[in-house]
Amino acid sequence: MDQMTAGFDIQGHALNVSCSLGISIFPDHGTDSETLIKGADAAMYMAKESGRNNCRYSHRDERPGFGRLRLVNGLRTAIDKKELFLNYQPQMETATGRITGLEALLRWRHPELGMVPPDQFIPVAENGA
Repeated sequence: MDQMTAGFDIQGHALNVSCSLGISIFPDHGTDSETLIKGADAAMYMAKESGRNNCRYSHRDERPGFGRLRLVNGLRTAIDKKELFLNYQPQMETATGRITGLEALLRWRHPELGMVPPDQFIPVAENGA
């Protein structure tokens, strides 16, 4: 990590980078590579959000921000798992009751969290989950 934060000089341009490390340990945090990688990824984002350079994953670690990490990881596979769907809502003219349009609203049915409110997952998706 010290080597990464020392900075680089590339073609006369000084580049300074930061490094965050997420740690998950076999078998405490999982017994297969996919689970261990997800735990390490979640821990890495916890390290970034807390301003630390490393963080160890913990199943008990339900701190604020951990829910967001769960959403980031879940969104990465939600399309393939067909968890995202559209809900159509009519737009009406209140004076006449006439339908003037239709909105397509994205919804997410997470297998463990249930229906995830759009105000929680849309900003995550917009920020490049």
